[in-house]
Amino acid sequence: MKATIKVLGIIALLAMIGFSMAACDDGGGGGSGSASLAGTTWKYGSGSSYATIAFSTSTFRSVTVRGNQQNTPITGKYTFNGRSGVLDYDYGGTQSFSVSGNELTLGSGKYIKQ
Repeated sequence: MKATIKVLGIIALLAMIGFSMAACDDGGGGGSGSASLAGTTWKYGSGSSYATIAFSTSTFRSVTVRGNQQNTPITGKYTFNGRSGVLDYDYGGTQSFSVSGNELTLGSGKYIKQ
């Protein structure tokens, strides 16, 4: 009887460990157009000269403002793995970026999450 209770206790403990591990996030940031960037806006610069980049589920839109002048928005699609990604511009070409906390690095620019 004691042996049966001991075995059932071990089985219950192993089941709890298994369910706990299955419920844990693997730490990945998602795949193409990851929702972890969806709905976020990032800003580089301050005052009357700045640039922004806004992400939706799988696309982005970037605008640069200098004083009273705004450039034509740049758009495209993106992929993101939770730490780094690639902007695929509608006009052609790609550019890599990385994200660490509230900072997005694109080329030599450091954008801050808004």
